[in-house]
Amino acid sequence: MPDTLIIARYEFIYHLKRPLSLLLALLIVGEGLYSGYQLGFTRSIVVLPAYSAAHAYQVLSSLGIILTAITALLAGTSVSKDWEQRTASYLYSLPISASSFLMGRFSGTLAFVLMLALGYPVGFSLLPLISATELGPAPYLALLDGYLFLTTGHIFTLFSVAFSLTVLLRSQAGAYLTLSLSLLILIASITKPNILATDNLLAIFDPFGSAYIQSALLSMPTLEQATELLVWPDGWYMNRLLWLAISLALLHRADNVFTLNESIHSSGSKHTATSRIASHFYKVNLFQLYPFTHLKRLSERLGRSSLVGRLTLYEIRELSHQPLIWVMSVIIILLTLLLGYILQPNPEFVSLPTTATMTALRQPLGVLMSLFLMLFTGEWIQRERLVGLGLLYDAVPQPNWVRLLAKWLALAGLAAWLVGLMGLTCLLIQLTSPLPLGAIEISLYGQDFLVDAWGRQIQLIALTVLFTSWIDQRFWAHAVSVGTLIVLLYGEQSGSIPNRLLFAVLPGSNLYSDLTGYGRWGWLRFLFSAQWTLLAILFLGLASLGWSSGLPLTYANWLNRIRSRWSRRYGILLLSNIVLYGMLAFLTYQYDPPINRSIPPSSISGYATKKARYHSRNGRWISVEVDYYHPFQAEKLLQSSLAALRWGEQVMGPYPYTHLRIEEVPGSFRLAIQSQAGLLRLSEQQGWLAKRDIEAFSYIDYIVAREVMGQWWQFMPKNRQQGWSFFTESIPEYLALQAVGKQHGFSILSRRLTQLANDYRFERTRLHEWEPTVAMARGQDYVTRCRAGLVFTCLGQVWGDSCVLNSIGYYYQRYARKPVTSKHFTTYLASQLPDSLQYLATYLTHRYTFDFHIGRISRQPTDLAVEVFAQKADADGWGHTHQVIFNDWLPIVLLDDEGREQYRQLIRPNPDQSTIRLPLLSGTAEVVVDPLGSWPGNQQRNNRKRF
Repeated sequence: MPDTLIIARYEFIYHLKRPLSLLLALLIVGEGLYSGYQLGFTRSIVVLPAYSAAHAYQVLSSLGIILTAITALLAGTSVSKDWEQRTASYLYSLPISASSFLMGRFSGTLAFVLMLALGYPVGFSLLPLISATELGPAPYLALLDGYLFLTTGHIFTLFSVAFSLTVLLRSQAGAYLTLSLSLLILIASITKPNILATDNLLAIFDPFGSAYIQSALLSMPTLEQATELLVWPDGWYMNRLLWLAISLALLHRADNVFTLNESIHSSGSKHTATSRIASHFYKVNLFQLYPFTHLKRLSERLGRSSLVGRLTLYEIRELSHQPLIWVMSVIIILLTLLLGYILQPNPEFVSLPTTATMTALRQPLGVLMSLFLMLFTGEWIQRERLVGLGLLYDAVPQPNWVRLLAKWLALAGLAAWLVGLMGLTCLLIQLTSPLPLGAIEISLYGQDFLVDAWGRQIQLIALTVLFTSWIDQRFWAHAVSVGTLIVLLYGEQSGSIPNRLLFAVLPGSNLYSDLTGYGRWGWLRFLFSAQWTLLAILFLGLASLGWSSGLPLTYANWLNRIRSRWSRRYGILLLSNIVLYGMLAFLTYQYDPPINRSIPPSSISGYATKKARYHSRNGRWISVEVDYYHPFQAEKLLQSSLAALRWGEQVMGPYPYTHLRIEEVPGSFRLAIQSQAGLLRLSEQQGWLAKRDIEAFSYIDYIVAREVMGQWWQFMPKNRQQGWSFFTESIPEYLALQAVGKQHGFSILSRRLTQLANDYRFERTRLHEWEPTVAMARGQDYVTRCRAGLVFTCLGQVWGDSCVLNSIGYYYQRYARKPVTSKHFTTYLASQLPDSLQYLATYLTHRYTFDFHIGRISRQPTDLAVEVFAQKADADGWGHTHQVIFNDWLPIVLLDDEGREQYRQLIRPNPDQSTIRLPLLSGTAEVVVDPLGSWPGNQQRNNRKRF
């Protein structure tokens, strides 16, 4: 058997027999299950039918964070473990070539990672176990196809790059660098998919080719998403060939560079570092690091304290030489810039970077920072055991707590460095924005970054020191640390664990508002921080008691070692910490307030008011007020209110109240938008902090018009048992869309309808409940708002928006004082429709979905021959659909190169005669069916074609 295969087989069996491998396999299965649930039942970039073939491809188009980390780290450790475990001298003395050794390690570990990756599709196939509804048969063929063509290629690329960089840099930093860049690309593809869009040159350099997969999924017809296999696009083939070439080139370079002699030399350099550490305890001058002479007189009394300081500075110098720290520093800066500029409190528009928005970045970035610091802390302490310094430390006269305290202080300095970089980057974002300098709150920076972000990191570092000191096994120590972090994060996000039991977590971190601050949590957060800091000091004391040098010990020997290290000072330290911690825990338990998300605005100070008067059609003057805290868009909200009143009176007649007041309320309110008679409450994320651009202005006009239109229907006596939301939400939604279309044009209206369609598909897929019709919905926003806006727009596209508006206005004026139902309105609407359009009323009482497709286009001497195919299905509310005959009218338009409409016509596609004749106009560049994308279910994939 060739030497390469022998080494590959040994490497594969070595990984297979490790106890950690089972844990890794379970993690990957769990990630596959979570990714399938996250992309199928919660918001995602592309909304597809849950547990379908398209859903499987969407999940497998990305490796996920856990599988990415495992692939990169195993690729690095397959080479670096010889240097760390000091086995290189023996292994490299065997009669084997460097190339065979390297490629054997590469092949064996890669085969093991590919076997682990099978857990990703296996986890996806377990979705029915956690689903509350029947999902149907698993798409096993799509999972197999996706694993072979997507997962295998992604793992080979990532593994090859990480393996090659580890060899070229002769350090595990190569794997860490690959992992960092991969996570950056993964986060960018999720948070800002337009960066890697297929029409962007950057898409070809995406190592995962995710943009091409998403584009191919979008091009799949709706009826084929459940069972059909994906047709791989041409761009994806080019992307795969490019990264295959890059991977092979890096492997070839690593194979040429790798020599056994150089590897032995690099491993020998660790002994030089060891000798420096060992000699430090005896050769360093006590006062070299203190330039102030008065410290020299204190050094005799504070000998051990000065030793802690000297060791801390030494550890800091060693940390500064670690390339991984500088890589992480760059990642923190890049992620802060990425999140600060891209992730917005409201995805509808770009907000101003207020201090609260910037300091809130400490939460997503804090997760990454905590994970890095906990893993790095474990490695930093374990490295002394790996190079055999544990016995040396046991022999020196200094106690263990001196060394561990120095390490903790140095790592606390590292945490301060990373948190400081994040804070300075946030401050830079604010300084380069249109935000006034006076709006930058330095005190909030100090409170959030110093007390919360930095305090949390140093407390978690102390916890990791405890785990690593007591657990000899390197990977089990990491597993316990990361598992504890996951439990803390889950408890914080879900609220399933009380605040007083969540170590290093400050309550109310996600409920801050510029209007109310942290509320009653303000001073309590400082108590919690002090409480967790005391507990962290207690953990350090326990870590010094249970410190293990790395030699295997029995339980009895371990207890004897703790007894031998016990002294009165330990008892005083532990007892005082326990007493102080108990006092603070009692205080936090007594004064921990319940969550209050309905604070009356009248109790909030700092409001200003803008006023205006509107002359109603009936001769009355209507008082319009805007009460605000943030002044940036207060004037725009006032003007939008006046415009909404004019539009509402134009459609439905005089405004029914004598006043209209709009209030800005904290973002921590349970409802972001609250509407009452003559009163609208909008949270601070609903346009108050928006930048001055068309996106923000159109959203403000839309949201204000929608809520003001509801004021007319709030005045009506409603039958709340039969679709009362139809009048207060569905009809105002359509009126607001028409207002936006008339004010901002076709493109903004189309964008708003696309957002409604995406929200509807997302909520329909996520919620495990029966879906009512538009006419019968009550409180389900995805029906009463999203689907209703689409359906009413369909009616307007066919019958004419003016006819629909006139019917709504006449209905309001005639039945405003009567208790009516949605069924009554549907009957009334059917009576107003022409005989040929009677079917339009059924759009309100059925759950129709549509799919349109443009086939061939033939340019004739006098006209255009366009093939149009249409499908229509009716759903039962539980996701089951059946085909119905398509006999509906829909619009088709001709556009020029600049997207301007040249010609519009209503067509009725016939399955037997699909060719439609359109006039041949000069400059026509594109044919579009359903140009607004208002027909529910139409994915706008094949409904347009250029020629």
